[in-house]
Amino acid sequence: MTSSPGGGAAEWSGWGERAVPATVRQTRDRLATGGMFCAELHALLTHLDLDEFLPSTDNTLEELRIRLADHTGELTAVMPISVLEDATGYPAAQIKNMNEEQKSALRWIFMLEHCYCNVSVTPPRVVLLALRKATASDPIPLY
Repeated sequence: MTSSPGGGAAEWSGWGERAVPATVRQTRDRLATGGMFCAELHALLTHLDLDEFLPSTDNTLEELRIRLADHTGELTAVMPISVLEDATGYPAAQIKNMNEEQKSALRWIFMLEHCYCNVSVTPPRVVLLALRKATASDPIPLY
């Protein structure tokens, strides 16, 4: 988890709830109930457009729209720029100034790779709090 503004420990701990492993479908189903929660997903990143920086709902930072998928479906979420910076190691200004070839290379570090994702859900928003490529030591949850 990150402790950067717009993500991580502050948002997570404010609810006093521990993130639980979930599938995309379980996350979408629980999202429909309207309650706030945190989830750990083992999913593929299927959409990440590095040219599509959007202002956050409170206009304090920028976000990117992403899509996560697993064997149960697909989920649209937003990724705060701080999470992208933590995941890639590049500052936002440098990412914005990359040419298309560099952005494509950066995008494919995560695209269609098994990723370990922490999300917070405050309906109707799903916010990615942490993203990293899954490793062999990460257990694939049994649902």
